[in-house]
Amino acid sequence: MGVAIMKARDKTKEQLISELRQLRQRVSELETSESNNLGKLQKSEEFNRTLVENIADRVFAKDTEGRYILLNKVSYDFWGIPYGTALGKTDWEIHDEITAEAFLESDRVVFETGKPYFGEENVKNKDGQDLILSVTKAPLKDKTGEIIGLAGISRDITAIKRAEEILLNAHEELERRVEERTAELMEANEQLKRKIEERKQAEELLRESEQRYSSLFKINHSVMLVIDPENADIVDANPAACSFYGWSQKELTSMKITDINILSNEQIFTEMERAKSEKRQHFFFRHRLANEEIRDVEVYSGPLRLHGKKLLYSIIHDITERRRAEEQLQKSEERYRLLVETMNEGLAMADQNYVFTYVNERLCEMIGCSRDELIGHNLIEFVHDDYKKSMKDQMARRKMGEAKRFDLVWRAKDGHKIYTLVSPRGFFDAEGRFTGSLGVLTDITDRKQVEKALKKAHDRLERRTTELVKLNRKMKQEIEERKLAAQELRKREDQLEINTNELEEVNTALRDLLKRRDEDKTDLEEKILANVKELVLPYVERLRKSGMDAKQSAYVSILESNLNDVVSPFIHKLSSKYVGLTPTEIQIANLVKEGKTTKEIAEILNSSSGTVEFHRKNIRKKIGIVNRKANLRSHLLSM
Repeated sequence: MGVAIMKARDKTKEQLISELRQLRQRVSELETSESNNLGKLQKSEEFNRTLVENIADRVFAKDTEGRYILLNKVSYDFWGIPYGTALGKTDWEIHDEITAEAFLESDRVVFETGKPYFGEENVKNKDGQDLILSVTKAPLKDKTGEIIGLAGISRDITAIKRAEEILLNAHEELERRVEERTAELMEANEQLKRKIEERKQAEELLRESEQRYSSLFKINHSVMLVIDPENADIVDANPAACSFYGWSQKELTSMKITDINILSNEQIFTEMERAKSEKRQHFFFRHRLANEEIRDVEVYSGPLRLHGKKLLYSIIHDITERRRAEEQLQKSEERYRLLVETMNEGLAMADQNYVFTYVNERLCEMIGCSRDELIGHNLIEFVHDDYKKSMKDQMARRKMGEAKRFDLVWRAKDGHKIYTLVSPRGFFDAEGRFTGSLGVLTDITDRKQVEKALKKAHDRLERRTTELVKLNRKMKQEIEERKLAAQELRKREDQLEINTNELEEVNTALRDLLKRRDEDKTDLEEKILANVKELVLPYVERLRKSGMDAKQSAYVSILESNLNDVVSPFIHKLSSKYVGLTPTEIQIANLVKEGKTTKEIAEILNSSSGTVEFHRKNIRKKIGIVNRKANLRSHLLSM
């Protein structure tokens, strides 16, 4: 140090200034070099970071404590953890116990040996799936060679491992099949030897069989032909064939099958080839007879080896009449199908579980659904909720064989009610098991609406009648009071003789009051008449036109007749003129007047003909024509 100072003192001022300048220039050069190196280092780090972040494998680095100091984005996505949250954390803080222990075990190998580690690790990903990772780990060392951590890269090889496993299994399966096939071939070789011996025996049996065939062929009552498929020659024909076709055996064996079958030659050879190769054995043809008549035939044909040659052995059945019957049946089915599809009633068929198997177009219109929306669905789905319990009861009755008609309300597609009259029928197999049912549905929605309207009108009439009864009761009470007043007047007659003028005035007032009562009664009767004509009779007429059966029509006619009698003077005259008639006799007299016979009156009144005849005799007796040759109806009409 002292020498250096001495050397510096020995230097001149110019030398020192020159050295200082050189020193400053060197410092400047060093600063520039450091800046350039820092930029290069930054670019290198940025490149490495980009490379690590965009690589498809999982890249990571840990310190000696097992804390992550680097983890690329692919790793974060793979483990399902937020980006950047793993830095400074250990595997115990990130993964499950099994995965963390697997990672730390390989980490210890790297730290203890100071050598790279290559291996496989079984882990679970973020979705809990079992995966296999191929892992490479290497130690990180400082300038002195001391281990300061480790860096690693891992790749998912689960698919590869599974493919290897499948390949291994396939190889083992192939080995097993080769062994099985070898054994099969050896067995087949033994079987072939046995078959050769069996064939020798079969040839002997075949000769015997040909002899038996010839015998059976000739005595069989079925039509049989033997045909050469190569040229269509008829090689042989049994006596039944000669009888059916009308040619002799010699004539038939000189003909070809193309002379009999009305198909084209090309079609016939195609069908023979199918029979020869056993691709088809059952055929339907049309054959020409000797008398030129064309008959429908059903043919069973198959290959036959005879005298060493492969021929066709054909058995022919005449099905002309059956075909005609089938055509008639098809026409009949078409007519019935047309009838079902055009009928005004809905028709449905269901299986044993009441699932629709067929519905006609009318039923689809009634419910507002297409066939596809109905077929395959349980009919209970379309029954209105208020009638589901009743329908289930009817379903049970059908399985017991009951077939009575019943009312049922359906729920249309748009939600409104559809009232129907169902005529059902159950189906049963030969053992009596229920297999399904059929129902004819008549839409009675309009009739139900008319019945509701008629009921409302009837209720209004009942209320008016009740009011009339109350008014009549009040009038009777007034009359009774007036009778009492009249009695009182009679008692006081002697006393009131002196006041005759006053009594006449009272009588005049009483007559006016009675007159007003009669006028009120007449006015009330006219109102009742008008109400019946306006509120009841129109609905009766609509009910008559709603498509009722004969019995219902008869009841409606009686109802109309009785309503007309309510407003007719006949009943009033009859009951007032012949006070002794009972209500039943008045009712029977009215029916006789309408032209009803004794039997019809008995059915209407739910009585016997003898009872009606008894009442008719009483009526004749009470109206005074018992011993006269007078017609009861004519007499009643004259009243």
